[in-house]
Amino acid sequence: MANEIYTAIQDIEHEAEDLLKEAHEKARQIIDNAREEVRDLMSAKPDMEETQSERDKILAEARQNAEKIIEEAKLRSSTISEKASGHVDEVVELLVDSVRGNS
Repeated sequence: MANEIYTAIQDIEHEAEDLLKEAHEKARQIIDNAREEVRDLMSAKPDMEETQSERDKILAEARQNAEKIIEEAKLRSSTISEKASGHVDEVVELLVDSVRGNS
């Protein structure tokens, strides 16, 4: 029983880590796509002030989207971690009972 709970906690922790990795990867993709859009705009050689303004706008939006994705992943991860910490108490109780011979 304790082993099953421990395994469940590990699974939850891995899921939280995977969510954070996925969020960081999506954020990286958003920023890379924004940089590519900026390069495309820059290669067209339009008015420099307009280009700079457009580039800043695209990068700001990309960063905002990336931050939102990361914050959502952190929130999901903390929720998962909170669920896991509740299981830790159960495992400790089971171990104490087992040591005492109450299992």
